[in-house]
Amino acid sequence: MQWTENGIVLSARVHGERSYILSVFTQNQGRCAGLYKTSAKTKAIIQPGNLVQAKWSARLPEHLGLWQLELIESPAARLLSDRLKLSALGAALSLADQLMAERHQYAELYASLTLLIKQLIDTNDWYHAYIDYELKLLNDLGFGLDLSQCAVTGNTDDLQYISPKSGRAVCAAAAQPYIDRLFKIPEFWLHPVEISLAQFHQALTITGYFFQKNLLEKGLPASRLNLENYAHDQSKAEI
Repeated sequence: MQWTENGIVLSARVHGERSYILSVFTQNQGRCAGLYKTSAKTKAIIQPGNLVQAKWSARLPEHLGLWQLELIESPAARLLSDRLKLSALGAALSLADQLMAERHQYAELYASLTLLIKQLIDTNDWYHAYIDYELKLLNDLGFGLDLSQCAVTGNTDDLQYISPKSGRAVCAAAAQPYIDRLFKIPEFWLHPVEISLAQFHQALTITGYFFQKNLLEKGLPASRLNLENYAHDQSKAEI
């Protein structure tokens, strides 16, 4: 059995002297693991975040399989001078690698991650793409946030808070008795406004909470924690 698709390298784990177990995310095959044998000339291709043409082959579908890769683009190499962008790339890859079921198709999430990588490379306007990616990941894994109406009244007006228990929106009036126990909804989640670094950190705090509550009981990946901490530090420096 074999297939060939473009994909994103999520992680590379040492396996023996010159081999690695690679996790690669593709649109139609999902997250798939396989063995990749490197040489001095090919080792750079396994950098997480690399966009590759990936050929996976195995005698039977349930086998680990072998990778043959051709490099398309290396985003991490282009982000080395921007610590925040590099942290965002690492966080996005780690979450995907840890949370997605192997060989399950996540076509929309693949498109979201591809768009995020493109925006990290090409622009400084990427905060929205990153948060959209995390929200889509939560949704695809069955724990999406519901900001369509108030969880208490059913109203769709004046939604300002999120319940940490249900992940549903709460309107300002209904929130008053519990306001110190609710998350404030970042303005850009409700209206098309420019996103500040402080709002980006606010959104990361919320999505990070729901990742830990529902999917990562042992805590967020180190790269995701680094992104949240660095965004916090940078937002304080801007004040």
